[in-house]
Amino acid sequence: MKRYKTTQLPVLFLCFLRCISYLFILLVSCPIVGQEKQKKELTVADYKLWSSLNPQKISDKGNWISYALRYESVTDTLFLKNATSKATFKFPQAYNESFYEEQWFTCQTKDNKLQLQNLSTNAIEEIPNVKRYAFTKNGKYLILFITAADTNSKLVVRNLKNKKIQTIDNVSKWLMNPNGNALVYFTTSKNAKSVSLLFLQNDLETISLIKTPDYNFNNPVWQEEGKAIAFLKQPLRKSKNDVQLKNQLVLYKLADKKGYTLDPATHKNMPLTMNIVVSSWNGITISKDCKRVIFGIQKEVSYAPFDRQAVQIWKADDKSPYPEREIIGPRDLLPHTYVWWPETDRIEQLSDDTFTEVMLNGNQTHAVTSDFLAYEPQFKMNSDRDYYITAMATGHKKLLLQKHSGLSNNILVSPGGKYISYFKDKNWWVYDILNDTHKKVTASIKAPLDNVYHDRGEDAFAYGNPGWSTNDKTLFIYDSHDIWEITPDDAKAKRLTNGRENHIVFRISEQQELQKRKQNYSGFTNGTIDMSAPLLLEAIADDFSQSGYYLWQNSKGLCPLVFEKSEISNLLKAAKAPVYLFMQQKFDLSPELMLKNGNEGKSTLFFKSNPHQKKYYWGTARLIDYTNASGTRLKGILHYPANYQPEKKYPMIVHIYERLTKYLYDYTNPSEYSRDGFNVTNLTSQGYFVLSPDISYTLGNPGISATDCVTAATKAALAIASINPKKIGLIGHSFGGYETNFIITQTNIFAAAVAGAAWTDLTSAYLYPGLNIGKPDPWRFEYHQLRMKKSLFEDPDSYNRNSPVLHATNIITPLLGWNGAKDIQVPYYQSTELYVALRRLQKRHILLVYPEEAHDLDNPMNQKDLTHRIEDWFAYYLKNEKLAAWMLPDGQQELEFNQLSKK
Repeated sequence: MKRYKTTQLPVLFLCFLRCISYLFILLVSCPIVGQEKQKKELTVADYKLWSSLNPQKISDKGNWISYALRYESVTDTLFLKNATSKATFKFPQAYNESFYEEQWFTCQTKDNKLQLQNLSTNAIEEIPNVKRYAFTKNGKYLILFITAADTNSKLVVRNLKNKKIQTIDNVSKWLMNPNGNALVYFTTSKNAKSVSLLFLQNDLETISLIKTPDYNFNNPVWQEEGKAIAFLKQPLRKSKNDVQLKNQLVLYKLADKKGYTLDPATHKNMPLTMNIVVSSWNGITISKDCKRVIFGIQKEVSYAPFDRQAVQIWKADDKSPYPEREIIGPRDLLPHTYVWWPETDRIEQLSDDTFTEVMLNGNQTHAVTSDFLAYEPQFKMNSDRDYYITAMATGHKKLLLQKHSGLSNNILVSPGGKYISYFKDKNWWVYDILNDTHKKVTASIKAPLDNVYHDRGEDAFAYGNPGWSTNDKTLFIYDSHDIWEITPDDAKAKRLTNGRENHIVFRISEQQELQKRKQNYSGFTNGTIDMSAPLLLEAIADDFSQSGYYLWQNSKGLCPLVFEKSEISNLLKAAKAPVYLFMQQKFDLSPELMLKNGNEGKSTLFFKSNPHQKKYYWGTARLIDYTNASGTRLKGILHYPANYQPEKKYPMIVHIYERLTKYLYDYTNPSEYSRDGFNVTNLTSQGYFVLSPDISYTLGNPGISATDCVTAATKAALAIASINPKKIGLIGHSFGGYETNFIITQTNIFAAAVAGAAWTDLTSAYLYPGLNIGKPDPWRFEYHQLRMKKSLFEDPDSYNRNSPVLHATNIITPLLGWNGAKDIQVPYYQSTELYVALRRLQKRHILLVYPEEAHDLDNPMNQKDLTHRIEDWFAYYLKNEKLAAWMLPDGQQELEFNQLSKK
């Protein structure tokens, strides 16, 4: 053994310490292999890993939650998860799920199998051939509609406690009543058709209403509280005993167990040429008191209203232009609305060939009708009209509003039937039906009630009128930030929220069906808001930097539930407990489901989608500020490239439409499939900045306004981030495509551009007949998105000044255009006009035309094709990558094209 002298020990010890120090420094400066895995670049092959998260349902007490994951390339899956134990069950290709309290969970699969899970035992039973199902209100029965290829359809009533089953064969249709304690069903056999009621209390009880071999039955409708049922009785042959048979309307009242039938063939006040119908224009409505039935009739014709081979006659002074008549049909063939009093067999007409549009007040005692062609020809999308109100009891009709806005949101009926609210002269008014009085109810509110950002030729949209409290006691109104409660008789207004001071926009979160606005023939009935219960509110910062939900209670006022610097959405509340589920996301945070138990305290993570994202480099997003030439302060979103390194210079793509900052926190799955070829995550993962600026417009100068705002936003981005000013691209679709085409005629700061489905010539576009809706397109220019305000003939200079094709000679930026050949919203000839201009001017341009596509691309193969061609385009011009083969001109080599493109 070698011995060391004592004088050597300090030296050796110092050497040892140095080695230990070097090792420590090495360990600190260099992570241990496996301690932190290196992130990787996202590739197209990885896109298939991503799914979209959809929160679905929450059980009554919040113990169970269902959510779905939707994939582009693999089976979609529905999940059921326990909120406490985290026990999870999955159901591939399942949908239409529901809970019955905390006892049962059901869902259907695409092959019509019903999955029935007992939430106490977690036992799952599979029942085949179930087309529809429903629970009774008491939870005692499960109703199954069984259809199989080799048997007749049948209704199965299953006792969930003892599994006892009652089967009703040959059922063609059925409908549960709103109370969930009875249903009507129709049966069809060789010898007879029948209608029966099944009562679903502790014991089952069946009542047979009609049985006949001569009629079929269809279109069942329950009164809103389940007190009566109405349906059509349709003859199986045209005549009997020399009487032309027609559809009959049947009403059955449950309280007195009595039925009534309206037969148009024998009723003295029914037109002989018309028949009772159910259509998208006219359904069947039973009044709240069950005394009236409102229904539609339509002229019977044996010919096609439009002969496709005959000459078309387009008259300039027609109230309805030929293409519109072709879409909606001749006015004399539109349904008319009637009201029937079954007990006296009296009927009255409510609408006709002129007054075709109708809506009912909330308790169906009055009808509001209008003629949407009254002031035609005119050039608004939703034409002004006169509204008349008819009292059904007397038939008395009088003028309600003259030359009022045709926007459906600008006239609404209260759910209790007492009032009609309407927006006029930047204020909300209320018409008291009983007292025949009009009152401006928002005169005391000084905040703006219509869109402060409005910059179109039409009147600004009202922020809204979401509903009334119970029994029409008070009306709720939105301003730009807050919610107001107003008493209609004395117009006293109470502000419920403090959004204006805190720069938060509050809106009512419609959690219950009762709170939602309902379709009412040609209009809408407002929702009912129960102020005795806590009211859930959506909240979003007015600069979109925060979002969430608040709770409003009479006793406590306004209290936050969740309000974060992220996108908070899709709130679900348990019906019988203060348990909340919501979704949270950011551009770099894949959507998460968060669970909150109680009105206070923190939320906890329940489920995180796409956890594999952490393995990849990912971009980020931030708001930027800028000012346009007129001094308007604006914002935009600047998305940073994945694995951003400030010392490098990056290319940037500017994506434009109108105002886009509301998408600040949107998480976007990487994908090859997009209807307009644009995917911000794809691009940031490929090393691009992506800028999405807000645009403010001056009437008469849409293109010039866009140029001003977009260039200002681009300069602001260049000032704060490491962007190569010579490698900036521009992209837009539809109106954004128009803006793209115009901007590159005004500035050369963009190295490449992509414009999809774009207007290029405002003169020819103005004169387009509007085949998508049948209304000529001047409304788009004078009152809508193109913001010209004046007609082409009043101000042709503005149309010329803002038309890209007329400034095509200024274009230096290489342009890729694309269109669907069957686009009738922005006809593809708009793109071909610019193509011809650029071809004649020998500019750099390629146009892609997809033969079977319309305004957006629906075919997945075409979506994939466009996505990759756009990426090829920008890769060549912004990243100096190799020219894609499809970009080469016919008969030329790559070198020759490269030389040509640099001239």
